Amino acid sequence: MVRDFVAQLDELLMLETPRFEAAYRALRDAYHPLEIRPAALEGRSYPAEPEALRAFLDAHVAGGREDARRREPADRVADRARRVRCSRRTSTRAAPARRSRAPTSRWAINRRSRSRFVVFGTGHSLLGDLVALTRKHFDTPLGRVTCDTAFVDRIADRLGEAAYHGELAHREEHSIEFQALYLKHRLGDRPFTIVPILCGGFHQLLDEQRTPREDLTIETLIDAVRETVKALGGATVYVAGVDFSHVGARFGDPRIDERVKQEVEAMDHDAIDGRPPWRRRSVVPVDRRPRRLARGSAASRRPTRCCAAPTSATAGCSTTSSRTRPTARR
Repeated sequence: MVRDFVAQLDELLMLETPRFEAAYRALRDAYHPLEIRPAALEGRSYPAEPEALRAFLDAHVAGGREDARRREPADRVADRARRVRCSRRTSTRAAPARRSRAPTSRWAINRRSRSRFVVFGTGHSLLGDLVALTRKHFDTPLGRVTCDTAFVDRIADRLGEAAYHGELAHREEHSIEFQALYLKHRLGDRPFTIVPILCGGFHQLLDEQRTPREDLTIETLIDAVRETVKALGGATVYVAGVDFSHVGARFGDPRIDERVKQEVEAMDHDAIDGRPPWRRRSVVPVDRRPRRLARGSAASRRPTRCCAAPTSATAGCSTTSSRTRPTARR
């Protein structure tokens, strides 16, 4: 009876067996050659009709600006950011999108030349992979967002097999889809490209009592992004599409009061770099890489299910300049 039950689970691809690996590999190999990634969450997390979507996103941007005016000094709000972090506090896998800290950096928006946005997204469904690239262009109800395939190819050459092993995770992942949507909304017909990079968690490394710096995949990714920016040139902006803490009844927590909310928010701030957002710096010098990655590792163990830290840490370490400027976000 047990043997029959296990065999049924195997047939249903519910066990990590050679049958499952073969099916997964076939699905991934069929997905890789596709040139376009269809929008996965239109009509669920955001309106599918362009006009309704524009109104929906306009409200997000207006709310973000109001939050910025309330939280930050006026001179910091007006400052231009070299890197934009687009953060979310609520899961959207089965719910409409809530207001996000959308890319509103004036440095990014007012540039008339072609801009490149390196988008690091949290890979919620990456199965043991620390990174997943894709060469696909992203479809949105507002139009197509072009992938910088030359940039992706250079990184893939450095990563080898690890580059596309987990690519299938891009198919349903919201973290980069939302950033592509916001960028298209904000930039409209102005020319820009994205470099979509999904980042996995550090949990497996921690279970193996290793640090992120001891894994060649992460170090290679960081170095490859930095070197490719220098080699290809052009205006480059870094975006981290991340979720912070996941708390509440949906995740099995007791009722959340105001005190707990404040504690969770403090944890989220510390998960990035331990400073309030209006004092946070946007570009991380090279010599801060070990501390940044170590902080991401520690945040991965937090009881609030914060999945932002590994992605944010990788994005922060990948920036190419040692100059620091405040980010345009609340």
